[in-house]
Amino acid sequence: MIAVVLETTGWSSSVGMITDLQFADVQRLEALPGLAADECVRFHEVLAHDSAKLCQRLLVTTEPKKG
Repeated sequence: MIAVVLETTGWSSSVGMITDLQFADVQRLEALPGLAADECVRFHEVLAHDSAKLCQRLLVTTEPKKG
């Protein structure tokens, strides 16, 4: 689980997410820059309009190589 805890004057808040990431993955991702707002909007547009193409691309890049 990944959790972010924020504390402000007299208040605290947390957001958690269950994930299958290993600790090494979290460390690697933590070092990367955050996503820009326009990147999030573009990804949303891709999901809304081209999700079939995205799924096909993901399948090609994650399938084990034959041979």
